[in-house]
Amino acid sequence: MSPRWWLRSGHLQTIACGLWPVSEEPGDSLREVVQLDDGDRLTVYANFPAENSPVNPSEIPLTVLLMPGLCGDHRSGLIRRLTSQLLQAGISVVRMNHRGCGEQEILAQRPYHAGRTSDLLAVIDWWKQSPWAIEASGKRRQLALCGISLSGNILLKTLGVAARELPAEVVAALAINPPIDLSQCVKQLSVGLNRIYDQFFVRRLYGELARRKDATRWPKELRRPKTLLEFDEFYTAPRSGFVSAEEYYRLSSARSTLDQIEIATTVLTSQDDPLIPVSIFSDAQARWSPSTRVVVARSGGHVGYFETRQGGKSGFWLDEFVAHWALGVAGGPVNRL
Repeated sequence: MSPRWWLRSGHLQTIACGLWPVSEEPGDSLREVVQLDDGDRLTVYANFPAENSPVNPSEIPLTVLLMPGLCGDHRSGLIRRLTSQLLQAGISVVRMNHRGCGEQEILAQRPYHAGRTSDLLAVIDWWKQSPWAIEASGKRRQLALCGISLSGNILLKTLGVAARELPAEVVAALAINPPIDLSQCVKQLSVGLNRIYDQFFVRRLYGELARRKDATRWPKELRRPKTLLEFDEFYTAPRSGFVSAEEYYRLSSARSTLDQIEIATTVLTSQDDPLIPVSIFSDAQARWSPSTRVVVARSGGHVGYFETRQGGKSGFWLDEFVAHWALGVAGGPVNRL
């Protein structure tokens, strides 16, 4: 799992991941709209292995629900890459857009945030009732959940607070570089080169707000936000029912409920993630349940995870890690990849 020497920096792996050529959109995507309890809606896209695939999908009765990171959607490069890898392994995929994200941004009046556990539960409930959850033989398919970055926190928070509400079909979870302590992660963004990421996220978030015609929700007496903390203080928190960004971070961070997780859960992070301090995964307050396995890679940046393979080619070992995890959940052979 060692990248080329010029990609061994966590910063370079993080940036290169975003600049890597985007995979093609998986063919024959099926789009559905999921209604949420507060009147908002979000969209999901389902993809299934090709009929001429060398892998018989009936051998692997599993669907993986992929959740993108902050400012991402079903079209994000990483989501497309993981979708392609899983489809090649014979595993069907559902790509979840957070409310207000994707090509249907106008469907939502309220913002998504790190503690929107109800939205994930709504998608799981939709899945239970969907015909896609049933094989041709009539057998119900299993569902594995995979959350990336911000969605990793949403996923872990949901697994903790709603451990007894999850249906039997949900059998495993994978959180990739989750910011389980939001306050510490926001502080990390204010340090050194990390300000570049801070400004990037703020520009994207404010742009999303403007496209939703919700820019009037930003206090007119304030300048446009320059940091994620400012954006959360004056928009995300009040629009989501929190009195402040501090309260939003405290109540939405997954770390307080990690010991309540019951299903088999894997957490992947890296020592050199510039956005998320690795210390939050091992300190006294991050108590993990017995059903959780934490994998800390020596190198990977923030959802980068490059490696140099035989022949000198570079690639993402993250893609194979996710596929092997899913095949392991389904009980399928991992040597087919």
